[in-house]
Parts: sequence; C-alpha cells; structure tokens
Amino acid sequence: MNNREYKGRSLVDFPADYTVIDIDATGYHYGMDELVGVSALRIRDGQATGEYHSLIRPMDIENAAAATEYSEAELAAAPEYMEVLSAFMEFIGSDILVGHNVSFDINFIYDYLYPHGIRLENDFIDTLRLSRKLFQGLEHHRLSDMVAHFGIAEITGLPKSARNCSYTHELLASLHGAAVELCGGVDAFKAMFRK
Repeated sequence: MNNREYKGRSLVDFPADYTVIDIDATGYHYGMDELVGVSALRIRDGQATGEYHSLIRPMDIENAAAATEYSEAELAAAPEYMEVLSAFMEFIGSDILVGHNVSFDINFIYDYLYPHGIRLENDFIDTLRLSRKLFQGLEHHRLSDMVAHFGIAEITGLPKSARNCSYTHELLASLHGAAVELCGGVDAFKAMFRK
C-alpha cells in the first residue's frame, strides 16, 4: 500500500513519554511477507512502565519458522493477527511511537489494519533518522551498530522484537545526550532538520 493517508507525522524530539515498538516479520514486503510478532514498551518519564509482546500465527507456518527465530510449534500456538493487533492498539493508545527505522514497522501494521477500518495514526520518532543526522561519519546506522557505538548492554532472554524495543529505548536516551553534547542542545539539533 503506497498511500497511507492517515499515517502520523515523523517527529524530531526526545519526549519523556512514548511507546517503543518493533515487529517480527518474515521479510520486508507487505503482501508477500507475514507479520509474526509485535512488541511494545511503554515509557513514562523516561522509565519503562509496561510492555506488550505477542507472536502472531502466520498463514505459512513452515516458511515463517524458517525465516525467524521461532519454532513451528510456537507459531502454530500463537493467536491470529487481529486479536494481537487489537490488543497492541489498545496498549499504544495515542502515544508517540519510537522505533529504529520505525516507518517499516508502522507501515506493516498499518497495512494489516487498514482493510478492517482501523487507522494507525500515531506520530512517531525514528532513531535511525536521528542517528544518521548526528553521526554522519558512521558507515552503518543499523540498530546493532548504534548499540555497539554507545556500548549499550546486551539483552538476553527476550524475543527479538522485545529486545529491540529495549535497545531502542536506551538508544533514544543516548542520542538525546549526543544531541546536547554535539549540537549544544536539542533545539539546535532540531534546527539541523529545518535547513
């Protein structure tokens, strides 16, 4: 789907309250690839106060298991996507959404929900966009690269999308500090996007 007319705005900011999101999918193309999991981490005053994670039962369980870290048994036992996405939408409410390359996650969810008359309209902050502006000399800005760049502690024992939510929360805080240090303040950093 190319025209996502109700999609929220991309923001440049470092709010105290937001929800980090990340998805697990079998690939990068809605319609060809399937959504197999979603995670969300609610942040209030800079601290995690709640989390949501669920797998989603795909149509092609065998292919999804081969393309992800989940077993066929785990995927077969998962709820169907509308049950999961309804709970996900209730969890995120009207929060600003934060993610690394978050448009990918939002677009996938948007396209799953749109045929059911449900709109994902939340504004969002992309830590990939922020890191590219702050660290233009870095060769790569993948989440793993930025986690390594800032020395963010490794997280274990969580599904991939839940780990990514925690990493992205830490990354946003690190980028905030870098914006203050390198640009002299958040307002000066925001002005870089208006030039």
